Amino acid sequence: MRLNGTVLAGLLVTMVMLAGFGVLQGATSSAFDRLESDRIAADAQRVRTGLDSWTTLVRNYGSTNSIWDSSFDDVAKRDAETFAADFPPADVRDLYGLDGVLGVGPDGTLRVGGLSDGTAFTKPPAGLSEPAELIKLFDPEAEAGAARCGITVASDAPYLFCGFAAHRGDGGEEIAGGLIYLRSLGDRGLKQLGQELTMPLALVKGTACLLYTSDAADE
Repeated sequence: MRLNGTVLAGLLVTMVMLAGFGVLQGATSSAFDRLESDRIAADAQRVRTGLDSWTTLVRNYGSTNSIWDSSFDDVAKRDAETFAADFPPADVRDLYGLDGVLGVGPDGTLRVGGLSDGTAFTKPPAGLSEPAELIKLFDPEAEAGAARCGITVASDAPYLFCGFAAHRGDGGEEIAGGLIYLRSLGDRGLKQLGQELTMPLALVKGTACLLYTSDAADE
């Protein structure tokens, strides 16, 4: 399942609203219920603001590095060794806060990169490894620096992504394929986002990509 940037805003409101659904279901229009509804709406806006900030960071990093002769050549030549030198896995994760960078061909075939374990790139999980999945995460006809961002769900976790057509440094029309930058919304990512927002977050079981505010904050 992939959710693009247009749908993202609506999803984020739904994320927190679902958490309060059990409380609000069948509720009357009492003052308490209105206060609870207002709190849920405020929490949804905080989550939306936090993910908007993450998206901006991923987009800015990706835009700069997708208009670059080196990344273009790495993808075009399937040069995994040089790709890892241009995108050091430790820096990708620890310095830039990303969980992976994928270099794919024009048809979506994964050529270089993967998820970062801090020392090397590893094979991405199901949902982020097949051409039919990856081709949806970038626009081969996009102008240099233009991003396609959203949320995609892999077998291990949802991921915030921004995908770009891989252009040379002069921004010409020729592309090598695509560059897809990933930030996980799994346990570690949600913990970090929750710390930034000062509110605990968790995945709603059975939905894979919806978030909720934990009741632990009220205990």
